[in-house]
Amino acid sequence: MKLQQRVFDEVKRKTESTANWACQLASLLCLTRDAVYRRERGEVLLNIDELELIITTYGIDAEDLFNLGSNNLRFRFVNINISHIERYKSYLEDIKSLLKQMYSAEKKEIIFCADDIPIFHFMGFPELTYFKLYVWSQSLKNINNALPFEDFVYEMKKYNLEALFYEIVELYKKVPSREIWTKSTIDSTLILLEYYDQIGSFSDPLTKRRLVEQLRSLIAGLQEWTLKESKNGNVFFDLYLTPIDLGLSQMACVFDGKYFASLKLYTINSITTTDSRYIEDNINWMKAIMNKSSCLSRTSEKERVQFFKSMQDEVSLLQKKFSNSV
Repeated sequence: MKLQQRVFDEVKRKTESTANWACQLASLLCLTRDAVYRRERGEVLLNIDELELIITTYGIDAEDLFNLGSNNLRFRFVNINISHIERYKSYLEDIKSLLKQMYSAEKKEIIFCADDIPIFHFMGFPELTYFKLYVWSQSLKNINNALPFEDFVYEMKKYNLEALFYEIVELYKKVPSREIWTKSTIDSTLILLEYYDQIGSFSDPLTKRRLVEQLRSLIAGLQEWTLKESKNGNVFFDLYLTPIDLGLSQMACVFDGKYFASLKLYTINSITTTDSRYIEDNINWMKAIMNKSSCLSRTSEKERVQFFKSMQDEVSLLQKKFSNSV
């Protein structure tokens, strides 16, 4: 009976209009609404065909249902491999679908703990995004290590990925969010750019100039959102600066009672879960971090200006190193 109640709880949670869940389920099972309510109250047991149809239609995780009370969590992992470009496109489509669902929801919010620059900021700048893909592909040896970055970009542009990048960025701009950064959030990107310059991965000095310009624009855009406390004109945005080492980048999404979380593993790849137990607990941790942090959207102008000036100064230092390596 506990299992059956969990099924109905999941149906209600996954139904956009909670007032119509019984009507939708009655139509799906070819039953009357009264028959649905009797099953909800436990007066009638769901048969195996009804249970299978509900689980399949509503995308309910069967393993979670049958492991009530377990401390185990289920995570989803997608192996991103540029050698299988359709798999990467599917990964991007999943991100777009999630953001579309959030945009359509009445109540929604993203909280992002940024140990590294969130991918949503990168995707507004194709070359920076391709650089992340290049680094990822090099580390997995999915491409020839001697392949110049410019040749990699040339090949990637054949797959028309930039339209997807743009759609994801525009959707992110429409969803209220809070981001938690540290003073070293930008560091991993700077270190990687310097490293790949030192090993000769850039064949054209103009490429390095373009990457620096895009990184400057990325920082300037974030500064504008922070100053206005909004993105896309009227969508809520807050940026927090924390002295605490975040350890890894992770994102928590809540929208109309639904949950989604992503934990970054490496340069790009991540694992995801919809387990509300984990996500609710993690959101509480994120809020505790924010309470110990400076909200740069509402703090003194001096602290905000110093933070963004510090990042731009680091980019200037990288630019100087690029010039010296020519």
